[in-house]
Amino acid sequence: MSQRIQNCYSRILAFLAFAFCTLAFSHDAASQNIYSRNAGSGNWDDAVSEWSTISHAGAACLCTPGAGNTVMIGNGNAVTYRSGLPVAVTIAGLVIDDGGGGTLTFGNGAVGTTLTVSGNITINAGGTLQSGATGATAHSILLAGNLSNANVFNLTAGAATNQTLSFTGAGQTISGAGATFTFRNLTMNTTGSNNVSVTSNILINGVLTYSANGLLIVNSTSNITLGSAASIAGNSNVRYVQLDESSATNSQLIRVNNNTVAAWQFFFPIGTATGGYAPLDLTAAGGAGMSTAPTNNATLAVKAIINPSNQGQLRRTFRLTVAGNALATTFSTADFYYNSGTDVALGDVLANYSTGWYLNTATGTWITVTGTAPGAGFFTSPTSAQSLGTGVYYYTIGTSTAYPSTWYSYQSGIWSDYNIWTLDPSGTTLVNPLVQPPLPGDQVVILNGFTVTVDINNINASSTTIQGGATLDMSTFTGHNLGIVAG
Repeated sequence: MSQRIQNCYSRILAFLAFAFCTLAFSHDAASQNIYSRNAGSGNWDDAVSEWSTISHAGAACLCTPGAGNTVMIGNGNAVTYRSGLPVAVTIAGLVIDDGGGGTLTFGNGAVGTTLTVSGNITINAGGTLQSGATGATAHSILLAGNLSNANVFNLTAGAATNQTLSFTGAGQTISGAGATFTFRNLTMNTTGSNNVSVTSNILINGVLTYSANGLLIVNSTSNITLGSAASIAGNSNVRYVQLDESSATNSQLIRVNNNTVAAWQFFFPIGTATGGYAPLDLTAAGGAGMSTAPTNNATLAVKAIINPSNQGQLRRTFRLTVAGNALATTFSTADFYYNSGTDVALGDVLANYSTGWYLNTATGTWITVTGTAPGAGFFTSPTSAQSLGTGVYYYTIGTSTAYPSTWYSYQSGIWSDYNIWTLDPSGTTLVNPLVQPPLPGDQVVILNGFTVTVDINNINASSTTIQGGATLDMSTFTGHNLGIVAG
């Protein structure tokens, strides 16, 4: 009997030892943080010495990251996820630089690799997430949570040409003030037609692909920039870049130029919360013309601005901002799209908007331009070539007397406060149906006894009259064009 008990005991010990080894060497250490631990550099697939479930200085766990793990790369560690090692893995989250700095190089080789992150990717102030030297090999990060970058996110590093980050969740955000925030390819594949909110300046050098319904919503302080070779696929009236519709400087879709006309002959799939999808078509296929290639690395930023209802004016105005172009580039017959319902001012009918309007802020004066207005869903402008040299330009449609408006001071205050501006020439009644301060190209009159203090940069007016006893205090703000100044 004792021999049988001894044999049974030995078998139990052997089973327990096998189970322990199986767990210790398993592909993942589930449901916990897992820490990089090799000083200097190491490989993701190193199950012997790279990872610990205790801390960066803890004992090796004899495992690699897997489902349920939040991967913590820090303590100055540089981890390389070599392509195909493994071909695919799912983790709960990724934090780069949880103290002491850290780097993850993803996809360093010729075998296509997929990293699925069911939670968030967080790159802190000393962290770097970068692509490896992959050439044309496709590597993918599938992200269901948020992407936050406080330092370097660069999926074009190492000569990578086919790295893709796909947003696959719901209610996701792109945030952080990282100095480098560069995608090769970005794919919108969110669940349930969910949107992705962009609160950072990001650069896309490859393809922005819409594989599912959903919007990229850009806040008022951020921009999306497309490299000169970038493209957009799958866009539609439920798949576009939504801008903030205000007159703020940012919230733009920007295109870089490479000293070719073709780079700016582009379809900008933009829209706004009011009125929805309303793109700008500058393509040759759409009938737009363009001449004289812009300066290399010049940028064209596009935005649609929604104004409150003012009879005689289409509520949607397109702003084109060109930077860094010293050459005499011009364009013609672009198609500017609008919503034939919400973009029409209250009390107006679309048919009234038979005149094209154009403002070059360098001159500060609205002028009429020839084209097709109001059109059917879009107006075409201008028939005669207009400049795309460095400057800021506005295009819209309205009645033949739509612009400019003349604003009078109603009381003292700051320029940006709509409560100090009235359309009443006597200045005694507050008449401001637009609920906003003067628009670019408007005329301004500051009446006797009032002081208006400038609190913004880059004011553009066609004329500014300062009556005796009135004051316009420019404060410390700059970049203004007040047009013809009198008083």
